[in-house]
Amino acid sequence: MSAFGLPFGLQRLDVIIKVLREIKAALLGKPPEEGVVPPVLTIERLNNRYKIFTLNLANVRNDEPLGLKSLLEADGVKYARFMTVLALPAAMSYKLNSNANDLTAAALGEQVTFEITEMYITNAALAGNAILWIEWFAEGP
Repeated sequence: MSAFGLPFGLQRLDVIIKVLREIKAALLGKPPEEGVVPPVLTIERLNNRYKIFTLNLANVRNDEPLGLKSLLEADGVKYARFMTVLALPAAMSYKLNSNANDLTAAALGEQVTFEITEMYITNAALAGNAILWIEWFAEGP
């Protein structure tokens, strides 16, 4: 217990609240309000959302959009934040956000932390399915 009869952590919080009251009073040109506890700020937690895309590599693609943009728009967000390659039995490449960007060869286990608005996929006719995990944070429920 502290000298004020409060546990040490609460004593520190009490001091911080007092200082904040004094700053507020100075800014407003008023005397500090004693005994008034400032409102508690709450931050809503963002919802993690994800989509697992399975791409049949037997279908030839040349800068074909993955379809991520419409999913993001449906959740009211501008971009996904993370992508990982879960399965990649054959060669595949992608471009992020614009088909004018550089082509990147995908690698199994690859993780990309980037603001992704769309992905453009390129692959030759090969056997197997590529699997991509893409996640974003959507506001609200």
